[in-house]
Amino acid sequence: MKKLRFILAFPLIGDGRTRSDLARVQEPEDVLDLVPKFWVADDAPLQKLGAVGVVIGHLFANQSGQTIVDFGKGGTQCSQTPFHHLVAHFWGAYFAIHYDAAHSMWAVMADPSGLLPVYRQQTRQHAVFTSDPALFRLRGMPRPAVEWPRLADFLARPELRERRTCLAGIEEVRPGAMIELGGPDQRLGAEAAKDCCRRIRRS
Repeated sequence: MKKLRFILAFPLIGDGRTRSDLARVQEPEDVLDLVPKFWVADDAPLQKLGAVGVVIGHLFANQSGQTIVDFGKGGTQCSQTPFHHLVAHFWGAYFAIHYDAAHSMWAVMADPSGLLPVYRQQTRQHAVFTSDPALFRLRGMPRPAVEWPRLADFLARPELRERRTCLAGIEEVRPGAMIELGGPDQRLGAEAAKDCCRRIRRS
């Protein structure tokens, strides 16, 4: 599977924190602004999620395994939130972004399988998420320093996957975690990940 490249930045100060518009920009350097913005490579799958949000990445139907090329046709007109609907009915390698109008809050979710690693860095002005840590080297963002002891630990035990990375201030988003900007992390996908593994073993 070809690497999916995207970067997303949410402002943590000013009125941009609660604005419901999400702008797609042409260059990664343009995501740092006073309103939520994201950049995604032209070859990355991108679909709408609800009225405002998007899903970046590959989606497959739980029952048939069929590739979903138009998530919007399935709809989310049910009692479930868009994130719960995703976890309950689809699997794949994706990152979901959604605006909760009831609470005037943005939220993101990494897919429960962990097939698409997503990393987070937070500054005073922005919360930034990306699938490619090299994109953290944007103009206006602190340059991540290598934590050499952490790197030595990783090389000694590469099979041990942890949230903390070898770059200072950067952590991996837990697979299946929903993160509300300004709120606590919530775990949505543990059971869905187990179901996915069971389906793979049966196939």
